[in-house]
Amino acid sequence: MSPALPGAAPMRLSLATVFLAMALLAHLALALVAAGPWNALLACGLYAWTFVLAFRRHPVLCLLLSPLAMLHLSVLVSLIAVESGARMREVGFIGHPSPASALYGLLIAMFLAAALGVGERLQRRWAARPGTARIVPLDRHALLLRWLPLVFGVLAISWLLLKGARTGFPLLAGYDRFGYRAAVGDPITLNLLNLKVVIAAFLGVAALRCASPRGRWPYHLLFALYLLTSFLFGDKFFIIIAAALVYLAIQSIDDPAQLRRRLRLLLPLALLVVLVAAAVTVYVYSGRGQLGWQVTSQKLFDRIASQAQLWFLAVEHGFSWANFQGEQLRLNLQSLVETPAQDFVFQERLGPFYFIDKYATAQKYWSFVGNQGYVAPIMVWDGYLLELFGLAGLLPGMLLTGALAGAVLAWLAAGVRSRNPYNVLLPAHVFVQVSYLVVSGTPANLLSVGSFKAYGAMLALQLLVWVWTRRTGNTDAILRRRLGQLA
Repeated sequence: MSPALPGAAPMRLSLATVFLAMALLAHLALALVAAGPWNALLACGLYAWTFVLAFRRHPVLCLLLSPLAMLHLSVLVSLIAVESGARMREVGFIGHPSPASALYGLLIAMFLAAALGVGERLQRRWAARPGTARIVPLDRHALLLRWLPLVFGVLAISWLLLKGARTGFPLLAGYDRFGYRAAVGDPITLNLLNLKVVIAAFLGVAALRCASPRGRWPYHLLFALYLLTSFLFGDKFFIIIAAALVYLAIQSIDDPAQLRRRLRLLLPLALLVVLVAAAVTVYVYSGRGQLGWQVTSQKLFDRIASQAQLWFLAVEHGFSWANFQGEQLRLNLQSLVETPAQDFVFQERLGPFYFIDKYATAQKYWSFVGNQGYVAPIMVWDGYLLELFGLAGLLPGMLLTGALAGAVLAWLAAGVRSRNPYNVLLPAHVFVQVSYLVVSGTPANLLSVGSFKAYGAMLALQLLVWVWTRRTGNTDAILRRRLGQLA
């Protein structure tokens, strides 16, 4: 039998799991017979129950999966507004009660089960292989594996602060974050802002190498400053929280019990942060306090509804039991070799643009094109699969997407356990691209030629570090001597 992994209980069906599956199916059947605004509330509750059960068995994997889990939960919250009659301004529809939330709750529960099942199995298989648990001794390679990541963090924060000082911080100056990035964003700044999960994993593993908790505090402080600086650039609160959860999961990967204790201690702080973020959000949508509560609440309600608008349209107006849009499939495959892929996606109306072209009026369409819409189209993958292949293609598609996410997370967890921060760069970046696939519905984010260029660069860096640590003795002494020669 393979050795037990921290936080990975053997896969087995418990009575609670069976009862939950029956509850999800019963909820869907009830929603088909008598749809109402309460459906989305019940779907949120059932998904919360699903995640709690999963977290008890796989706390670390669940936290690593939390960026996608939070996105899925946000759609369910959005469906509360949609099925209560909110306006979906970008596509020109009014919401109403439907089975959309019940079906979505069932689908994301399947996604979560597939991700955790595959992730746990791969972890056990890799842990059973000889030599996979090899960790470079802590007294060697400290300059490369501990201090250079710290220097990188300092340089990254300094770059962002200098950039904000020159151009103004979007949060403080009132800039639209997309407009700001398009107007003055340079490649370094954009990568430092976009790769939060990758940077969280990189700094988190570097901190994990420290033998004592005291030695980890500089990394914790540096990472907190990085998130605060990102917040000044107007980045979504969700993205910042997702990166923080990945960092926390890495710190607790060897001791899930410690993770549970930390979460209990951090819960009051998390609630405080959520309240502060909610207050900031209300302030921004109120025109910095100039609009009344009625106008502000309507803007917030419409904003919340936009998160689930494409899924709602797919269920209400594009549902089929079985379908096959071969031309869309061919174009998506062709987008993998086109450069730049995003231009091809737009020109051929793939992913989110498929929905805009099919459902939105010309005015709404050009609003999207000019990036002047109320919100960018997100959470496209589920609805896109339903439109292209029907329910018969959506169900296996969700299971395969979940299995892919679980495999990548198992790869990331293996990199974390190696205590080599460079080993997590590639799997963390691939996981980000899987998240983009779910958000935008375009496989080009994950599998295009441009994506593989980034994968190749990270893989090359990882291999160079691996060769260096394998073939050298004490890296600190070698690097200090060579730096001294250069000086």
